[in-house]
Amino acid sequence: MLGFVSVTLFVASEVVAATGAGVWALSGLLGLGLTGTEVLAALFGVPALYVIFKCAQFALIAETDPAND
Repeated sequence: MLGFVSVTLFVASEVVAATGAGVWALSGLLGLGLTGTEVLAALFGVPALYVIFKCAQFALIAETDPAND
């Protein structure tokens, strides 16, 4: 189970960093205020959470598959 947790945390940190950088860059490029940045973060955050969830599912399936022992 340690592999499941480590892979999930690694991918989650990469996805969160990329999402944050994307929101920061687009917000600065478009000159959005605080409200615009928060809306953009919500729009980018939902797909990012879905990617993290799917990665966790795939990691758990791979970790518990008997063929991988």
